[in-house]
Amino acid sequence: MILKKSVLTGLLALGTIVGATAASAAPCTVTTGNDTLSTIAKQQGINLNDLFKANPQITNGNNIWPGMVLNLPGIGAGQGLGFGFGSGAGTNVDKGTNVDTGTNTDTGSHTGTGTGSDTGTTNPGTGTSVETGSGSDSTVQQGTTESAFASQVVDLVNQERAKAGLNPLTSDSALSAMALDKAKDMYNNHYFDHNSPTYGSPFDMMNQYGIKYTYAGENIAMGQKTPQEVMTSWMNSEGHRQNIMNPNYTKIGVSYYNGEWVQEFIAN
Repeated sequence: MILKKSVLTGLLALGTIVGATAASAAPCTVTTGNDTLSTIAKQQGINLNDLFKANPQITNGNNIWPGMVLNLPGIGAGQGLGFGFGSGAGTNVDKGTNVDTGTNTDTGSHTGTGTGSDTGTTNPGTGTSVETGSGSDSTVQQGTTESAFASQVVDLVNQERAKAGLNPLTSDSALSAMALDKAKDMYNNHYFDHNSPTYGSPFDMMNQYGIKYTYAGENIAMGQKTPQEVMTSWMNSEGHRQNIMNPNYTKIGVSYYNGEWVQEFIAN
């Protein structure tokens, strides 16, 4: 098989780790009209029930066709619940399961206008000045804080990678925008999970945002007050740490929004 995908992402709540394993999955393409989930399970040496669980879109194991791509389940070590995936092309494929880190991105948006006028009487004639501004002080401050927190997380990630002799990750604006939308989605829709009711999985969301990758992953956390606090939590969790320190990734996107932290990682 030329294409290999491996999966691991982190899900972290304040002070606790949600879940204790990291899932992995590799794609398999149906090649003949005689294939069924049962025959593929036997060929791959995996449990049929696990194969069904990895492919919830299939309700009838006999109703598959050539060209359909199936997920093959597997289990990788680490802590943190969630999933990410990566792919590598070539005859020697990557088989690691720890391929998931996150991107912290945060931006604030605000609009507004203000006007003022004054008239001078000391000198002959009158003068008028008009000023415009954008956003209220509180909105501007919130957006500045969110952006600063995201940048600090990227710096902290690269500091940890440097200690291990790993290449730094480049902050990616598209990933950061996606991470911010994911953080807002979790906050506004009152959930904490890699799977969004709005966007689907992190990888569905990347596809919707036109983000290309060969590896991809996500870390999320909730409740930490500062960039150092959330990084300490992630680095103290084996699964999340493996994501942050994964040598395969080249780009990162990070966001912070009202207590929600999101890291997106890709290689391309």
